[in-house]
Amino acid sequence: MLQARVVDYDAYRDMAEEFNIRAIPTIIVYDKNWKEIGRFVETPKKFGTVEEELCAILSSKEAAKI
Repeated sequence: MLQARVVDYDAYRDMAEEFNIRAIPTIIVYDKNWKEIGRFVETPKKFGTVEEELCAILSSKEAAKI
């Protein structure tokens, strides 16, 4: 199962600092133990779309442990 959360950067700047968020949007993917398995900032870098980038993160070796 995949869950998504949206955090308002302006309302929760302390949380943004804790997760090292410097630009918006930042997409961070965590495993079930809250270990970061991937992120991208502003726009997908390796692939053309957000969907492709997320699929690549989720099919990575780290995500296989989920």
